[in-house]
Amino acid sequence: MTIFFDFLGTLVLRTEQGYSANPVASSWMLPGERLGVLCNAENFKSGRDVKGILEQVDLFSSFDPELLVMASNLPVSLPDRRAFAVAAALAGTPIEECVYVSANPGLLVAAAAAGMRAVSVGPGADQPAAAPEAPAAAAAEPAVAAEPAPAIAALELLAGEIEADRGPTYILRGRVVTMDTPGQKLDDAQVVISRGLVMAVVKKGEELPPEYAKSKAIDTGGTIFPGLIDLHNHFAYNIRPLWPLPKRYDNRSQWGTPLYSAEVSKPVKAIAGSYRTARYLVRYVEAKALIGGTTTGQGIKTQVNGGWSLYDGVMRNVEQTGDKRLPDATSHVPDLKLRKGGDPSEFESFKRTLDKMVCFYHLSEGIDDKSRQHFANLIDRNLIGPNLVGIHALGLSADDLSLLASRGATVVWSPFSNQLLYGKTVDLKALRKSGVTFGLGCDWAPTGSKNLLQELKVAKRAVEDQEADFTSEDLVRSVTAGAAALPHWEQYLGHITPGSMADLLVIRGTNGDPWDQLIAATEREVDLVTIHGIPRYGERKLMEQLHTAPDYPLEDYSLNGDTKAFDLHAPNSPVNDISFARAVEVLTEGMADLPARVAEAADKEAALLAGGMELETFTVELDNEYEPSEEEQAGMDASLLAAVEMPDSVPLDAPEVGSEGYWELIDKQPNISDELKKTLKEAYAG
Repeated sequence: MTIFFDFLGTLVLRTEQGYSANPVASSWMLPGERLGVLCNAENFKSGRDVKGILEQVDLFSSFDPELLVMASNLPVSLPDRRAFAVAAALAGTPIEECVYVSANPGLLVAAAAAGMRAVSVGPGADQPAAAPEAPAAAAAEPAVAAEPAPAIAALELLAGEIEADRGPTYILRGRVVTMDTPGQKLDDAQVVISRGLVMAVVKKGEELPPEYAKSKAIDTGGTIFPGLIDLHNHFAYNIRPLWPLPKRYDNRSQWGTPLYSAEVSKPVKAIAGSYRTARYLVRYVEAKALIGGTTTGQGIKTQVNGGWSLYDGVMRNVEQTGDKRLPDATSHVPDLKLRKGGDPSEFESFKRTLDKMVCFYHLSEGIDDKSRQHFANLIDRNLIGPNLVGIHALGLSADDLSLLASRGATVVWSPFSNQLLYGKTVDLKALRKSGVTFGLGCDWAPTGSKNLLQELKVAKRAVEDQEADFTSEDLVRSVTAGAAALPHWEQYLGHITPGSMADLLVIRGTNGDPWDQLIAATEREVDLVTIHGIPRYGERKLMEQLHTAPDYPLEDYSLNGDTKAFDLHAPNSPVNDISFARAVEVLTEGMADLPARVAEAADKEAALLAGGMELETFTVELDNEYEPSEEEQAGMDASLLAAVEMPDSVPLDAPEVGSEGYWELIDKQPNISDELKKTLKEAYAG
């Protein structure tokens, strides 16, 4: 057996005199066992730094010098489960025979998801078990109404349970749309939630399970849906308002012009790269998604202490789930191309990825033959299969869509972005006939919807315009059960059934057709959003009744006269100290002086040291940067290639549709129809 320790705060403690050994962790330094360190580099750069500290506290002789693993120096850093796999491989020990000891709850969850056993030495942890062979005997059953202490959670891990399943027990009453059985809506039903899961769905007139008969029950006065799953969104850009497009394009390579770079890319890059604003960006865009009912999205890539990682917040992350039941996916934004001389290495690398996991690939984004050629390239290399998710798929024919369906591939449809950029969207009759499974995605704020509630309205308008045979229930399925099928999560998400994860959305009211109700809903009708059973956002009175973490008070938010509230604290989040209100304040100020943000990004260390501040290395990576080739530029209008200066300021994009100035931006869009503009304005008129 090999025991890996997290480092600062777990194995050693920082003191005014230097460092001291953690006496609780030392009880896990068992004689005869191989000991190592697995951590992200924080104030040290290599295993030599760790060795020096271990020598200071007379612990180094107990450790194997070959197992001082700095995960942040690997291609993947903690909490990515692959970092744990690398550590086990270096030890030459099966991962299930490795133990991870940490004071960090988020890392304990990740270690368990990777297959290691995990033990907490965090605050509130009692003396750990004397030996890792039989710690389960010390485990006590936690109270179902509150999250278990870290020690108990770790012991449950060792007993074979999943630590991620924890949280309060409560019952939500309302109309329930299970999305499990077509057409099913349960009036005046009850959803029993405990430890992050749906324990029961109780129909009107039926008795609650006896063990939950006295649990707290909340009458929501609303309709309860599965949480919304957004499978295509470049979240980092969602601080930038809708971009007034200069013309209609035929493919995605045409709009990466100096004008786009100056007005969209550079302003966002200035905020994402500045030590003053980057952390506030991730707080803002995630909270903005919650306001629209989103519980799952694609990851936000960050640079932390010199290594990239995916932002770990309150929303579920498609690319880094931290849960072995939900396989991680990946994404590929640039079009695959042959290297010079016909080198097929890029396609071969893509095939290796598809052999291992689901990949969200920007596929044929455009309306011309060039766009479809990227699909033909995949056919030629036999790269179409169940792990391929084609984002946009705008340039595909009816036969192409049928081929995707026949091979188990799927599609993400972004109707608003398609129409804003290219003046049209997917052939919906062909999509329906093909039977391909699809989800909806917002794309991003500069040329897309603010949230899935808006995207649903655009999708319904497109169905009506094309006279396609999709119902409102079909569209709701594309952001719930259908969407969950794309990353192969359908067993646990996208529906409300016993055993599913309690990612839920409550929309105010219970009248009329529930699927039409969700499509018609605006941000104002979002009364509750829960993620793994934890209430994260909603109407203040509901949040007060469900909030069980007094150490982390709710944050009030006023939306069109309604009082809402956030709970944005997450165990492993790097932005727990930032409120939504503070993010709005800092970003508004920061975007008012973009040249200053560029200067901060260019000379970060000097600026910090001059101000006497501790060095901060958190920045955000942009994932949709496109530089057209010389050949592509040759086909562009000369007027669009002229040098353009980045504006000195850009306003912060508001969280809700219809905020000040939004309809003026809609009216300036040249590529969407007047009917769509009217539809949106009427939908948000109330």
